[in-house]
Amino acid sequence: NLDLHEEGYIIDVTEKSIIAEARTDKGAFYALQTIKQLIYTNNNLYTIDCILIKDEPRFTYRSFMLDVARHFFPKETIFKLIDLLSFHKFNYFHLHLSDDQGFRFKIEKYPLLTKIGSTRKRTKLLGGGYDNTPHSGFYTKEDMLEIINYAKRNFIEIIPEIDFPGHTTAILASYPELACINQNYKVAENFGIKKTSLCITKDNTYDFVYSLLDELIAIFPSKFIHIGGDELRIANYKKCEGCKKLLKESKSKAKFANHFINKIASYLREKGKIPIAWNDYINYNTNYNVISQHWKPFTKNKTIKEINEGRKTIISNFFYFYLDYPYSMTPLHKTYNFEPVFSKVISPDNIIGIESPLWTEYVPNDSILEYQVLPRLAAVSEVAWTNRELKNYNDFTKRLKHINEIYSKNYLNFHQNATKSYSLITRLIKTINWFRGK
Repeated sequence: NLDLHEEGYIIDVTEKSIIAEARTDKGAFYALQTIKQLIYTNNNLYTIDCILIKDEPRFTYRSFMLDVARHFFPKETIFKLIDLLSFHKFNYFHLHLSDDQGFRFKIEKYPLLTKIGSTRKRTKLLGGGYDNTPHSGFYTKEDMLEIINYAKRNFIEIIPEIDFPGHTTAILASYPELACINQNYKVAENFGIKKTSLCITKDNTYDFVYSLLDELIAIFPSKFIHIGGDELRIANYKKCEGCKKLLKESKSKAKFANHFINKIASYLREKGKIPIAWNDYINYNTNYNVISQHWKPFTKNKTIKEINEGRKTIISNFFYFYLDYPYSMTPLHKTYNFEPVFSKVISPDNIIGIESPLWTEYVPNDSILEYQVLPRLAAVSEVAWTNRELKNYNDFTKRLKHINEIYSKNYLNFHQNATKSYSLITRLIKTINWFRGK
């Protein structure tokens, strides 16, 4: 049906037939996901009610991010997540492949990144103390091709992220000469923001980054590559003559960071790729070919200004879409009712969609992972797919009961009381206690 949206579909269920129409294979695939969601059992028979549905997504970018650096998850877990994401009609899967606590993808030119950088000796626990078991793991090229191809069959695009110039302790443990201060570094064992960063005035830093990106480009067909660019600490830069000079010339932390971001962005554009960066230092100094991923608290007005001035933006609002936080801190209704097109945005087409990240500092296994994302993925998917005027939380909670039954039949560890309401006082207390535990 050529009159339909690229990802749209029509489903007509009668007593005698189920007919689905679509313009593309992708639209037909989403029609199938809806049919799967509509099926229920009645007297031990599979049943679907008669219904007519015409449907298409609000946003073309509907994404989930998994941090595999803090805790590594094998490809089998990734396959299971791809199944869940496709069921909920997500079309992008962002893999956060590097951070201070681990480097998770084998780079042929730099073998120490996985020989040294993929292993830490111990891991900080929520509430205090350490798990003294070494934590390691990484994906080979063959693993990643399997993941990419499995995702492709489910109409999902894998977006790789290597986070730099900050969040690079694991990289510097492998190649310390890339730092402003060449010394012995070890892969981080606890969490939080580190002072370690790549030196952004050394030529060999850019040789390293460009070569690393070349290997990503050769493997990942996605048009997007995420370059991180968040939570930079200036302390060590002040001890480096080249960076100290650049800091003085830049006159601001953002302009200093953009020296690096813009060089990497230009390189990627020359290679035909679109760079994405966290919104920490995105401003008028940043190349407008860089997509901003809005996450940072209290930067809404800055993001609105960027959107209205033409910057393409992904909304990943910290207070609504971060999946690692307790349900008492981010209740389901808070996520579901979030409106990603802010009221003062006059160029809404520059918001390409939303992404919901799961940071895994305190998510060490599949069971906790499933609990944190289910049924939140159902709420996030409706924010991404459904127009604002068609959303209704009470209706969603009624439909969620059936979706929870599907989770249960697939032996998934979903939160069974996720619709529970919490008083503001309870939420504040639980939030404070959780952050204290970190």
